[in-house]
Amino acid sequence: MTDDDITRLRELAQAATADDLLRMVVQVDTILALLSRLESAERERDEARADMHAAWKSAHDNAAKFVDAEAERDALAADARRYRLLRRGQHWSVIDGIGDTLRAEALDAAIDAALAAKEQSK
Repeated sequence: MTDDDITRLRELAQAATADDLLRMVVQVDTILALLSRLESAERERDEARADMHAAWKSAHDNAAKFVDAEAERDALAADARRYRLLRRGQHWSVIDGIGDTLRAEALDAAIDAALAAKEQSK
Protein backbone atom coordinates (compact mmCIF):
# COMPACT_ATOMS: atom_id res chain seq x y z
CA MET A 1 0.00 0.00 0.00
CA THR A 2 1.43 3.33 -1.00
CA ASP A 3 1.35 6.62 0.89
CA ASP A 4 -1.19 7.89 -1.65
CA ASP A 5 -3.46 4.95 -0.90
CA ILE A 6 -3.27 5.63 2.82
CA THR A 7 -4.00 9.33 2.25
CA ARG A 8 -6.99 8.46 0.07
CA LEU A 9 -8.41 6.08 2.69
CA ARG A 10 -7.97 8.69 5.40
CA GLU A 11 -9.83 11.25 3.29
CA LEU A 12 -12.67 8.79 2.63
CA ALA A 13 -12.96 7.97 6.34
CA GLN A 14 -13.03 11.64 7.29
CA ALA A 15 -15.64 12.45 4.65
CA ALA A 16 -17.89 9.53 5.62
CA THR A 17 -21.32 10.41 6.91
CA ALA A 18 -23.21 8.61 9.65
CA ASP A 19 -25.18 6.71 6.97
CA ASP A 20 -21.93 5.65 5.31
CA LEU A 21 -20.57 4.42 8.63
CA LEU A 22 -23.83 2.53 9.37
CA ARG A 23 -23.66 0.84 5.95
CA MET A 24 -20.04 -0.13 6.66
CA VAL A 25 -21.02 -1.64 10.05
CA VAL A 26 -23.82 -3.61 8.38
CA GLN A 27 -21.43 -4.81 5.71
CA VAL A 28 -18.87 -5.84 8.34
CA ASP A 29 -21.57 -7.77 10.24
CA THR A 30 -22.64 -9.46 7.01
CA ILE A 31 -19.05 -10.36 6.18
CA LEU A 32 -18.48 -11.77 9.67
CA ALA A 33 -21.70 -13.82 9.45
CA LEU A 34 -20.66 -15.16 6.04
CA LEU A 35 -17.20 -16.04 7.34
CA SER A 36 -18.79 -17.87 10.27
CA ARG A 37 -21.02 -19.87 7.89
CA LEU A 38 -18.00 -20.64 5.72
CA GLU A 39 -16.00 -21.91 8.70
CA SER A 40 -18.95 -24.05 9.78
CA ALA A 41 -19.30 -25.51 6.27
CA GLU A 42 -15.57 -26.25 6.15
CA ARG A 43 -15.79 -28.09 9.51
CA GLU A 44 -18.74 -30.13 8.24
CA ARG A 45 -16.81 -30.95 5.06
CA ASP A 46 -13.78 -32.06 7.07
CA GLU A 47 -15.96 -34.24 9.33
CA ALA A 48 -17.64 -35.77 6.27
CA ARG A 49 -14.23 -36.50 4.75
CA ALA A 50 -13.10 -38.15 7.99
CA ASP A 51 -16.31 -40.23 8.11
CA MET A 52 -15.89 -41.22 4.47
CA HIS A 53 -12.28 -42.24 5.10
CA ALA A 54 -13.29 -44.30 8.13
CA ALA A 55 -16.07 -45.99 6.13
CA TRP A 56 -13.66 -46.76 3.28
CA LYS A 57 -11.10 -48.21 5.69
CA SER A 58 -13.77 -50.34 7.37
CA ALA A 59 -15.00 -51.61 4.00
CA HIS A 60 -11.42 -52.38 2.95
CA ASP A 61 -10.75 -54.25 6.21
CA ASN A 62 -14.01 -56.20 5.86
CA ALA A 63 -13.14 -57.10 2.26
CA ALA A 64 -9.77 -58.43 3.42
CA LYS A 65 -11.47 -60.49 6.15
CA PHE A 66 -13.93 -61.81 3.57
CA VAL A 67 -11.09 -62.89 1.27
CA ASP A 68 -9.36 -64.61 4.20
CA ALA A 69 -12.61 -66.35 5.17
CA GLU A 70 -13.13 -67.53 1.60
CA ALA A 71 -9.61 -68.96 1.49
CA GLU A 72 -10.17 -70.76 4.79
CA ARG A 73 -13.54 -72.07 3.57
CA ASP A 74 -11.93 -73.37 0.35
CA ALA A 75 -9.15 -75.10 2.31
CA LEU A 76 -11.69 -76.71 4.65
CA ALA A 77 -13.80 -77.85 1.69
CA ALA A 78 -10.74 -79.44 0.08
CA ASP A 79 -9.91 -81.21 3.36
CA ALA A 80 -13.51 -82.45 3.58
CA ARG A 81 -13.40 -83.80 0.01
CA ARG A 82 -10.13 -85.63 0.72
CA TYR A 83 -11.53 -87.04 3.95
CA ARG A 84 -14.75 -88.24 2.30
CA LEU A 85 -12.73 -90.04 -0.35
CA LEU A 86 -10.46 -91.58 2.29
CA ARG A 87 -13.41 -92.54 4.50
CA ARG A 88 -15.10 -94.45 1.69
CA GLY A 89 -12.12 -96.81 1.79
CA GLN A 90 -12.61 -98.12 -1.73
CA HIS A 91 -9.06 -97.39 -2.87
CA TRP A 92 -7.22 -96.64 0.35
CA SER A 93 -7.33 -97.81 3.90
CA VAL A 94 -5.89 -96.39 7.04
CA ILE A 95 -4.00 -98.67 9.36
CA ASP A 96 -3.91 -97.75 13.04
CA GLY A 97 -0.93 -98.28 15.34
CA ILE A 98 -1.78 -101.94 16.02
CA GLY A 99 -2.41 -102.93 12.41
CA ASP A 100 -6.21 -102.68 12.26
CA THR A 101 -7.75 -101.27 9.10
CA LEU A 102 -9.89 -98.21 9.83
CA ARG A 103 -12.86 -97.35 7.64
CA ALA A 104 -16.09 -95.36 8.02
CA GLU A 105 -17.22 -95.01 11.65
CA ALA A 106 -14.06 -96.60 13.01
CA LEU A 107 -11.97 -94.04 11.12
CA ASP A 108 -14.22 -91.22 12.39
CA ALA A 109 -13.83 -92.42 15.98
CA ALA A 110 -10.04 -92.73 15.69
CA ILE A 111 -9.74 -89.20 14.23
CA ASP A 112 -12.06 -87.77 16.90
CA ALA A 113 -10.02 -89.46 19.65
CA ALA A 114 -6.73 -88.14 18.22
CA LEU A 115 -8.16 -84.59 18.00
CA ALA A 116 -9.50 -84.78 21.56
CA ALA A 117 -6.12 -85.97 22.85
CA LYS A 118 -4.39 -83.12 21.02
CA GLU A 119 -6.82 -80.58 22.56
CA GLN A 120 -6.25 -81.95 26.06
CA SER A 121 -2.47 -81.70 25.68
CA LYS A 122 -2.66 -77.95 25.01
